[in-house]
Amino acid sequence: MKANIDSKRELEDALDKIRSVKELDRSNKGKNLIVTDPGISLSVLKFDPLAQYRDQILGFIFTRTTMSKEAVLEVLQEYNSKVERRLWLNIFCAYKQFLISYESEDERGPYLTSSTMDAKRMYCTTEDELPNLLALFISILSTFINEAHVARPDYFDYLNIMKGCTRITPLMKGGK
Repeated sequence: MKANIDSKRELEDALDKIRSVKELDRSNKGKNLIVTDPGISLSVLKFDPLAQYRDQILGFIFTRTTMSKEAVLEVLQEYNSKVERRLWLNIFCAYKQFLISYESEDERGPYLTSSTMDAKRMYCTTEDELPNLLALFISILSTFINEAHVARPDYFDYLNIMKGCTRITPLMKGGK
């Protein structure tokens, strides 16, 4: 969260910071598994943040005030033209002014989404949606949380500890 984003430079700086977080390898070179239920991982499901929206980090800007809607849209469109889709900002919310996210389509028609991977166009709220901006932001965020996959890291690999190298002392017979 940033209280104010009053210039193109500040917005681009925030976008660069979000991009750098999204570039982190959360898959551990493909070794991490998806947590599907509490404590359960299925190796048949591939954790792939490079291609799967549900495996990516959600990047958003939540601010009180900002530049004009047109200026923010211009910066976002320019920025998006230079970076991979998976690195795009997912949601921009100036909660007293407007919200920008994405719109996609399926057989039912257009729908609001924070997914950059299947976005068809940018979505920006209108004046009549102003009273509901915070609720809209929370709804988009909650939808992502419900859809997102969480990675189960291999801590031995992460900490560069060799598996199986710990000497195990057998328990004494009779549990003593």
